Amino acid sequence: MYILKVPIDYNLAGIELEKFEWDATNVNVIINIKNNAPIKMILEDVEFNLINSRNEKFAYCVSENIAIKSHSSSNININVIFYNKEVSNLISDFINLKKSVFKIHVINGKLKLFSLLPINLSNKNKSFNILDMIKLLMK
Repeated sequence: MYILKVPIDYNLAGIELEKFEWDATNVNVIINIKNNAPIKMILEDVEFNLINSRNEKFAYCVSENIAIKSHSSSNININVIFYNKEVSNLISDFINLKKSVFKIHVINGKLKLFSLLPINLSNKNKSFNILDMIKLLMK
């Protein structure tokens, strides 16, 4: 299995609360991405779920289409719907059971390099550690 490492830097630029309801919370997450590659990158139709250690979907995310020129940066908006019960299970497992890993499951999306070569991101999974994410955000 070949793993593509895309040379990017990213940081959190902001979080805006859109709507809070009993079952779900909608937020807009703004991430600044810097393309360090010598080629243009395009992300299209990206949708993904965040899944906790109980294999419950605790968030659904949709990103706008974005094109980032070589050696430049851009802000992207990600619309996120957090499912409050499943988020509380994630937090409870993190605090009580010391389970700090969650998974990103890409539902749909394409990454285009050179504006030609499409890489299908659908059905890809990546695990993340909450402690590593906290360290990254505290930089």
